[in-house]
Amino acid sequence: MEKDGFRYVACLDCASLYLNPRPCRQMIESYYINSKAMKFFTTHLLERTAAARREKIFIPRAGIVAEWAARMRLGDDSFFVDVGSGNGIFLEEIAKLGKFARTAGIEPSPDLARLCRRRGGRVIEKPVEEVQDEIVDASFATAFEVLEHVH
Repeated sequence: MEKDGFRYVACLDCASLYLNPRPCRQMIESYYINSKAMKFFTTHLLERTAAARREKIFIPRAGIVAEWAARMRLGDDSFFVDVGSGNGIFLEEIAKLGKFARTAGIEPSPDLARLCRRRGGRVIEKPVEEVQDEIVDASFATAFEVLEHVH
């Protein structure tokens, strides 16, 4: 199937739908930074669903991270990094747990990075593929819901 010049195919094993060939890195970055769909998601949908997403997704997910961190016996200077921090609710929940000395998010979308900062999060505002020295000392990192849109 083709739509807007993109060829969609389905996995023969699980029926997942995907683009083939996949968009180049610049196309992916442009979509997440400039598209009308992302603008709508950021300005209308994301904040309206924030309370439910906090309760149903981010609080339980933070609890799982806290369990993993406890098993790792991280030091007093532990540094948590979340790739694709969105509006910062997950970082906020991680910080509340007090398991990490520092936290930071990696979020390339200017609108989402702004929302994340409003919640008090430290944000590295660039695609994860461009992040280097900023997180060299991270002791724990997550990348939930982002593997489909990083190159």
